[in-house]
Amino acid sequence: MVYVGICDDLIEHRKMLRAVCDRYFSERRLKYEIVLFRSGEEMLEYSGERLTLLLLDIEMKGITGIDVMHRLLHSDKIWRILFVSSHDELMIQTFGLKTLGFCSKPIRYEDISRWLDVAIEESDCNKIIRFEDNALINVDEIIYIESDGHYIRVHTVNEHPLFVMDIYEASELLNNTNVARIHKSYMVNLAYIDQLTARYVKLQENYSPLPIGRSYKEDIKQRYQAYIYEVAKRRSKL
Repeated sequence: MVYVGICDDLIEHRKMLRAVCDRYFSERRLKYEIVLFRSGEEMLEYSGERLTLLLLDIEMKGITGIDVMHRLLHSDKIWRILFVSSHDELMIQTFGLKTLGFCSKPIRYEDISRWLDVAIEESDCNKIIRFEDNALINVDEIIYIESDGHYIRVHTVNEHPLFVMDIYEASELLNNTNVARIHKSYMVNLAYIDQLTARYVKLQENYSPLPIGRSYKEDIKQRYQAYIYEVAKRRSKL
């Protein structure tokens, strides 16, 4: 089931976006549910199923869409945001960890449907990892992992749980994901890298830079370049 939120203070725009989504999911025969919000305040009060994608206007009565984005930065209410707005000049302000992209108004089926393709494809790649019997964590929520002997601490967007597991076991669990080894004591989610140098990784969050071990230098460089290329290739179709 795919859950899509539409947040726009103009009823005609909500109706148009709803019609686009109805057509998209009907043509692909996917199960879905649309949740409509008349304001940013109403969206922030939402407590239903996690939204795969939130179609969000920028200029609204009350708080703006950009304010909503900042308040949702560490929320599990949504997975990704697609800004749908006529204010192209504000595009640079929409960049964020949860932002998938920007779509200009007037609304066109072809534009929204392509972004929905990307959101669903990337969401399907987001594995759930079982660290312990009752400890399930989505890969996209992991920022980095640090090791201390036979323990690892998983730093996520909301928590920092500790598990009885060494970093070698963690590497096996996270094989074929975006979480990569950079040091004998650290793993990092490629999606959260802000800057990669020969000596350290700077994250997009307010964390101290993480060191890169000499034996991991070339591997992390190649993996990060491959990750950026894959993301760019998916989104260059838009």
